[in-house]
Amino acid sequence: MKKTLLTALATGLLMVGMNGMASANPYQGFLYDSISIPLGGDSGFSEAKAALETLYTNPSSYTPSATFTVISINFDTDYVSGANTYQQFLQGGATNINGLSSLSALSSNNISTGANVAALFKITGQAYFSSSFSILHDDGLILQVGSTTWDLSTPTADEVSNFTIAAGVYNFTIDYESWNGNPEALTTTGINPVPEPATMLLFGTGIAGLAGIARRKSS
Repeated sequence: MKKTLLTALATGLLMVGMNGMASANPYQGFLYDSISIPLGGDSGFSEAKAALETLYTNPSSYTPSATFTVISINFDTDYVSGANTYQQFLQGGATNINGLSSLSALSSNNISTGANVAALFKITGQAYFSSSFSILHDDGLILQVGSTTWDLSTPTADEVSNFTIAAGVYNFTIDYESWNGNPEALTTTGINPVPEPATMLLFGTGIAGLAGIARRKSS
């Protein structure tokens, strides 16, 4: 009987783990389409950087073209060969999008990007950050985790940026810019969704049950 109950509880905990992503709090996303980038003496690099910094410091300067929710930050147009649409980027070749609000009107559009135009994204939410985490990004990125900010707003080719922080759950904001040509990428490693409270309660109950069985068995 004890063995059967132990097996059932273990199976339940496994299912909680398997369904953790489905029961995770989603991140909120905002898309700013067709942002004008004046061409300066450095072919727009400083202006592109300024546009992203404006989104971070004064987001009301722009009006969102669409909003969406996702359960992971795993965006990459290269998942689909030759694909550069907003929906393909946000889906990452999978069913990454949870909710779409007005994005449907833009989903089949190619990402607005060129020497004098950019697409900006803002993603906010709460996540568990490992002590060492990384973000693969194409073009500029500004990351705020808790009270710590990293400004990588200068446009760049694909690169992996590595970060260190005390491991834990933080509120965060990612401001990302796609500019001056596709493809685009924004993927993360070591940033994980936080389960919803009901999922955590179920997990905790299962752990408590396993502990109780172990104590009774030892006595």
